[in-house]
Amino acid sequence: MWINKNIVDRTVRKNKPMCGKVTQTGNTTVNIQSEKQCVELPIIAPWGVAYVPKPDTTTVIMPLGDGDGCIGTVVEDRGLKPGEVMLYSAGGATLILKNDGTIVANGKIIA
Repeated sequence: MWINKNIVDRTVRKNKPMCGKVTQTGNTTVNIQSEKQCVELPIIAPWGVAYVPKPDTTTVIMPLGDGDGCIGTVVEDRGLKPGEVMLYSAGGATLILKNDGTIVANGKIIA
């Protein structure tokens, strides 16, 4: 009975994304605590974007062909309007691409 339940639980879990909290980071991998401890998951991002989520950040875990991957973090309200993009760091640096074509770098407007 236990074996059957364990197999079913793992099969069902593999087919859906889930959220968890980052517990440890590396340059290209993270450890995440969710329903279970996920160790050394690859960080997945669009080409040209690199990031390492900070510890205690809520992330999304997506099943991949041969394991799981961290596909991003849950976005916090940054006061952006629809269509705007912000890059930011844990140290406070920001770069905002505004809808009117301006760029705001650390609070300074670049026309």
